[in-house]
Amino acid sequence: MKRLPSMKQLQYLVALADTKHFGRAAERCYISQSTLSAGIRDLESVLGAAVAERSNRRVLMTPIGMQIAERAKALLRGAEEIMEMATAGLWVSNY
Repeated sequence: MKRLPSMKQLQYLVALADTKHFGRAAERCYISQSTLSAGIRDLESVLGAAVAERSNRRVLMTPIGMQIAERAKALLRGAEEIMEMATAGLWVSNY
């Protein structure tokens, strides 16, 4: 079975794309900067592509990183909607 990105990795990517800063992205995710960095590296390993270019001063998202971050935002919104449905008891049984 093919390895897929985790929701947590996608959350890290979206935070990084939004902030363009590892420290601020980590704060947004309530984790350490090293945890975020490791999560992004693992995501890049899963994807087989770099999502960000790192330098001492800034983070530049790669074109594919920006595209994936946009898709990740949609996936995360969908997951939030699923949780809202479950919480509200809106599941309709098909049985």
